[in-house]
Amino acid sequence: MSPQPTTAKHNRGDRMTTAWMAAALLLFSATIVGRTAIPQSWWLSIHILTLGVLSNAILQWSWYFSRSLLRLRRDDPAATTHQHIRQAFFNVALVALIVGMLAANLLTVTIAAAGVGAIIAWHGIALVVSARAKLGSRFAVVIRYYMAAAAFLVIGCVYGAIIASAMFQIDAPTWVVAARSGLTLAHSLVNALGWLGLTILGTLVTLWPTMLRTRIDEDAVAYSTRALPALVGGLLIALVGATLGHMLFTAAGIAIYTCTAAWGIGMPLVAEARKKHPHGYATWSALSGVTWGVLGLLATTVTAATSAGPDQFRLVSPTLIVVLGVGGALQILVGALTYLMPVVIGGGPAVVRLGITVLERMGPFRLILRNAGLALALTAGPAAPLFWLLVLLSFALDLVMFGADGMEQGRAKRSAQNRTATEPAPLADESGAQK
Repeated sequence: MSPQPTTAKHNRGDRMTTAWMAAALLLFSATIVGRTAIPQSWWLSIHILTLGVLSNAILQWSWYFSRSLLRLRRDDPAATTHQHIRQAFFNVALVALIVGMLAANLLTVTIAAAGVGAIIAWHGIALVVSARAKLGSRFAVVIRYYMAAAAFLVIGCVYGAIIASAMFQIDAPTWVVAARSGLTLAHSLVNALGWLGLTILGTLVTLWPTMLRTRIDEDAVAYSTRALPALVGGLLIALVGATLGHMLFTAAGIAIYTCTAAWGIGMPLVAEARKKHPHGYATWSALSGVTWGVLGLLATTVTAATSAGPDQFRLVSPTLIVVLGVGGALQILVGALTYLMPVVIGGGPAVVRLGITVLERMGPFRLILRNAGLALALTAGPAAPLFWLLVLLSFALDLVMFGADGMEQGRAKRSAQNRTATEPAPLADESGAQK
């Protein structure tokens, strides 16, 4: 499935993603340098990354791919206006959530979490309504992954509100306070593996071969279709296990999820990469993200299996979140945006090639800086902050390239359109034939 060009107004929906990415980089840098100077810095870092950067990208691009698959009319409000409304209100709710957490105001946090959940539920319902007459198409399984992902984030929002009550409510129920670590683990799993993970896995089914410029593996759709129930089932097992504080049960669910993802999604991706090797910054960035994601899932499974309880698991969870979020999901997003931006901005083959050239600048350097820096940061001990700054620098360079592409390709596109508009019409002789 290749993305279809859209209007310029729709193209720039990624500005919210890049704005939150810039905010995340500033926060991460300030946290590394200032350590404890920023209140709730760890919570802020996680949620600005997962909700600000990655969730904005999901809201935009999952709908973009669904529009292409379902061939929704561009004058249909459900295809355009409603999506813009959802993304706008999502960001309002996210800002309210951040304000509520910094102010330790339970009411604000609860309302904001309910707002995020309601918007994501609307997103999922919109997918169901739009797809109900067209789910027989070959690639409908991708939309089913998006629907399942939305359902898990709604569950995650409910868990988040309960956790907030344990944090900020003086007379919170004893069982909530006692189960806080397990509830936090469950909240993290459904958000990371459900909302983010299922969306990424579903998208890779069709986007990866498109990025490689090769045909989708003939078994990819069948494998991904059979994998979805097992992925959902494994995640539900992990959710129940984490909620109850049973770590072996949790580990079993994560193991089912990991093995199913490797079989149902990974095998076709490997087959496609063998037919057409990764080339350029977009595919190598996505491949790096998938590699870190696999390592993160394996490490999460082992950590869950060897932890005495959720409290012990939480001691290691920051490292796992970094591997899955920064090394995995964020790198996949960068790779996807590197491929998609020139195509979606458009302007003709020459202008698209210009966009690709802009985004490929210093590609190998950025990849090495990010992945070597990440590996060293996770193992360097006291010197880790220095390597984290190198990782952040690599993502900052990505942002610079995205901005440069928007300006240079947009300028070239407008120039090409102006030349076309000012070209004189071809002359015709008296018979009407063009000379």
